[in-house]
Amino acid sequence: MRPALFKITALFVFLILFSATVVQAGSPPVQQINVEPNSSTAVRGNIMEGGSVSSLRWAERSSVACFPGTQFHSFQGNHLLYVTEIPPHSIMQIEMQPAADVDLNLYAYQGGGQIQLPPDVTSVVSCEASYNFGRPNPGEKQQVRLNAVGNGYTVVIGVAGPAGVTAGDFTLSINLQTREEEAPLVGTPSVQDVRSVSGETVSIEGDLESGQHIPLRGWADSSQVACFPATQNDKYSGNHVLYRTQLPANSTIKITVSPDSDVDVSLYALRLANGDTETIPPNVHSAVCESSLNYQGSDPGKPHSVNFLTIRSPYTILIGVAGSQGLESGAFKLEIEVRPR
Repeated sequence: MRPALFKITALFVFLILFSATVVQAGSPPVQQINVEPNSSTAVRGNIMEGGSVSSLRWAERSSVACFPGTQFHSFQGNHLLYVTEIPPHSIMQIEMQPAADVDLNLYAYQGGGQIQLPPDVTSVVSCEASYNFGRPNPGEKQQVRLNAVGNGYTVVIGVAGPAGVTAGDFTLSINLQTREEEAPLVGTPSVQDVRSVSGETVSIEGDLESGQHIPLRGWADSSQVACFPATQNDKYSGNHVLYRTQLPANSTIKITVSPDSDVDVSLYALRLANGDTETIPPNVHSAVCESSLNYQGSDPGKPHSVNFLTIRSPYTILIGVAGSQGLESGAFKLEIEVRPR
């Protein structure tokens, strides 16, 4: 073989090996895992393929906050590390199932920029750990969950043995759920004005079919609105039907939506300055928001309610009934009850 060809071949082999296992001086070896959005990936390993970490002080730093120093003994065995990616607007569920006779623990952290590996971890976006609090429990599954909202991150996953444990089989499973890109807003959402009557309940029949899709990014989960977290956007991914009413001073308002038995909706309401007719999602920069949704999953026919009260000042209330899981049609009844305080 000619020298030039030999160099090219050797470099190609090196790149293949490096893509599978990353090594940082002073750290255990790291294996790359590629997880496709909205799918699950499982790998098998044994911590004897890893190595010890010279110091665990990084884990208790306030800029990392992975696990406290009182639990260092749960992670003083061998560590086997994996690296993967979490895209924006994603949830990553990580589970580690050790063999029946093996006691292992789990941690995972996400950060941007250059990968930081133990013991040289100085700061992370977030870190989660799952362990037995010093209680031996061979075969116990450990799991953690990471969320990414506006940015994507590199994720480092560590499977570690407690003090003295340097070998043990396990299966690592990673489930990645990523929200699809939102469609742009078409036109300006229409708002139906409803005249509320103090001391009475006003009922309105509606259908999601009369509404439209409204992008959620940038307002619903912003700190100035805090209506609902981006991890729950799928509950508001269908059509939105908007209503506007008034809340008099020294009054309470209860808003309830009751969908048909086969219709799954969520409810939110924005408390705005009195007479504000300009603030319409997604053009919401600041507001007091209340929302009601089913965090446990789909639940067609379930009623939802939100409440506001006021003392001295009247307010405008903007109400949104949204289809869950992309639902674009379905009947519901909206009730607005205003009572003097």
